[in-house]
Formats: sequence, C-alpha cells, structure tokens
Amino acid sequence: MARAFVEATSASMLAVAIGNVHGFTPNPPPLDFELLSQIASQVRMWILHNSRKNRSGRTAYPMLVIE
Repeated sequence: MARAFVEATSASMLAVAIGNVHGFTPNPPPLDFELLSQIASQVRMWILHNSRKNRSGRTAYPMLVIE
C-alpha cells in the first residue's frame, strides 16, 4: 500500500506512523518495527518523527529521514 500511494501521488518522501506520537503521552504505544520494515522494503525514502519528553523534562523532537 505504501508503494502504491507514493507512485500515485509522486511523493518524494513518505511520513510514516508506526506508533510514534506528537506531544506528551503518559503511556505511548510501542513502535511497530515490523510495519516499518515492510514500509522500508517498498518505499525508497521515508520519514519518522515524533516528540516525547525525556527524563530531564525537555521535549525532544527527533526526525529520521532514510534514503
């Protein structure tokens, strides 16, 4: 499905959601690395980003772009 979407829209990158959430969530869902593996096998460039508070109370905004 990911490949079909990228091909149909001519998107250069695909932002994926595999359990990653924005903002503070007391009990964030686990990340679905199996789903990520399936997407990565179909799409050349994808993005994974989220934000979570770390132990120091700061909010981290990691972003990962894979090509």
